[in-house]
Amino acid sequence: MADVKGKSRSGEATYLPPETMLEGKYRIVQPIAEGGMGVVYKAEHVLMKKVVAIKRLHRNLMSLDQVVQRFEREAQAAAKIDHPNVCTVTDCGKDSLGVFFIVMEFLEGESLQNVLDREKRLPPDRLLSIAIQICAGLDKAHSMGVIHRDLKPENIMLIRKGGQEDTVKIMDFGIAKMITDEAPATSLTQAGMIFGTPHFLSPEQAAGDTIDHRTDLYSLGVIMFTMATGRYLFDDQTVGGLLRKHISSPPPTLIEAAPDLGFPEGLQPILDKLLAKNPDERYVSAQVLREHLLYIRESSRMQEQSALDQETSVQVSIVDDVSFASRPITIPVDVERPRTEPPVAAEPAPVQATPPPIDRPVDGTLPPHPVYSHFGDVWRRNPRLRVLVVTLALVCAGALLVVILSFTKILQEGGPAQEETSPERIQAALEQKRALFNEQPEITNILSLSVDKKDDEALEALLLLKEKEMFRGNPHYYYHLANIQARSGSVTEALASIESCLSIEPDYAYDPMTLEILVAGLRDPEGFTVAAGLLRNNVNVTMKDTLEQLAREDASDDVRRTALAALKRKNLLAALEPWKLSAIVLADPDASCDEKREAFALVRDLDEKALLPTLELIAGGRSCEKQKCSLCLGEGLEEKIRALTGGAGEGHDP
Repeated sequence: MADVKGKSRSGEATYLPPETMLEGKYRIVQPIAEGGMGVVYKAEHVLMKKVVAIKRLHRNLMSLDQVVQRFEREAQAAAKIDHPNVCTVTDCGKDSLGVFFIVMEFLEGESLQNVLDREKRLPPDRLLSIAIQICAGLDKAHSMGVIHRDLKPENIMLIRKGGQEDTVKIMDFGIAKMITDEAPATSLTQAGMIFGTPHFLSPEQAAGDTIDHRTDLYSLGVIMFTMATGRYLFDDQTVGGLLRKHISSPPPTLIEAAPDLGFPEGLQPILDKLLAKNPDERYVSAQVLREHLLYIRESSRMQEQSALDQETSVQVSIVDDVSFASRPITIPVDVERPRTEPPVAAEPAPVQATPPPIDRPVDGTLPPHPVYSHFGDVWRRNPRLRVLVVTLALVCAGALLVVILSFTKILQEGGPAQEETSPERIQAALEQKRALFNEQPEITNILSLSVDKKDDEALEALLLLKEKEMFRGNPHYYYHLANIQARSGSVTEALASIESCLSIEPDYAYDPMTLEILVAGLRDPEGFTVAAGLLRNNVNVTMKDTLEQLAREDASDDVRRTALAALKRKNLLAALEPWKLSAIVLADPDASCDEKREAFALVRDLDEKALLPTLELIAGGRSCEKQKCSLCLGEGLEEKIRALTGGAGEGHDP
């Protein structure tokens, strides 16, 4: 983490100040980190009100073609990979100074390196869970023809997502290699050039040889070794000495590195295979490695559970019926666990051919005769009666189940909708489905064109796929089509495509890009009606911030009306801050003068600069009966505007 208050380490005069706008839609909040190539900023998408991370190249590096190519390569490589365990890149461009920047999802968590600095080494189960997720992300990248080449703990973020701890996000594809590179003369991956971090380099990287996806698997093996033991696989006082050890020195075993620790059975053979000097001796893919790690983790968990079963018991107290004295007894706990073998059926008890003889007591009396039951006798002799009773019982149970389900549905309909409470899970599920769809060769090629800013070619290729049934009925196809059409300026066509997408998969209403297209449609005269209808039918809680801003600031009366109607449709107004509610009333073209006066009275004494756009909007506009709002609100409106602008704002004619 860099010192964010002074000059950057690259020698630039200052960091971008807060409130700086990039491309008119990203507002800088603050710098949060700095590396050798650029500075990472926390920023906000001004329309979506969504926090993002922006990596901006150091300005003094823009003259270095190879550095710029590497920075562009990160955007291209990461944008191709749509996977929950890879940090998503959503946009890229150049700012007003011509400096390249990349927009990524903002991750709130900490790097694996920070965790290791604090905890030194990780428990086996946590280690395996992290490694399994890294494998999943790498497998996706490798299937798209992308090799990371700089995998290290600093580039692995651990976040909390969907209630799960340690959700892995692989970052920084800045020196990624694309297998499909066609220009070796200008490639960033020429033989003899060493990229990556020395402690986690593969032998072929250290030697400057040609690499493939298996170099990432070696780096992952070094990371796993570090997580398990708390030390590097190799270390040396010089970089040259460290590289020579990666090339020729045999790696230490886990026991040699940490003799005081215990490790899951089977972990050492996996590391032996990962850390082989010859890539041909390593795993053939991250997916095969992931399956082996899953097996090791489940086996380890079962062994721990078995040991727990043998040791665990519960101390309880019982009350003696006679003395009421309390005394402890021990009851072994039977913890349910997966069976490794089918249960052995008990042998049936021997059947006696004749009833046992009745033992007569010495006094000659017989034991009490059992009570005779006529119903029991009929039940035993009449199979039809048994069938009838069982059938009636099943019918009654089914009717009871229907009543319970109906009552549950009524309760759910009376409360907040389930999908409104977990938009992150819906978005994550969509990302996983779309990732599978993107693996089709036709889609992969089209997305590559889009990353290279060849939208016209990508759009033409997508439209040709529409003739195929497998694409015509797929929501992910229409999602990609709508995005490219919107970027090309075809708003009405984008609306038609997103309408087809939503009709097949309504959950796409939770995708931020869908809302961007709908907002663009609201501001387009030809697309307004369609966009308003789609918004009304698909509004959800993720749209709240954008809709409330439209309802209080947009220049169009119709857009403000539509946004307000959508907020009311899902009762989203109740979640807004009081001043925002008052601002919406002030901007509502259908509100009465009395309602506006009451709303203005509530905000008149607030020092809230975000009110300024609304106040300036109504000061120059008209409201009820074609009368200007300034006539209803009096001079207080102009006074409030001057107060919020520090007395420097321009006046408005009453």
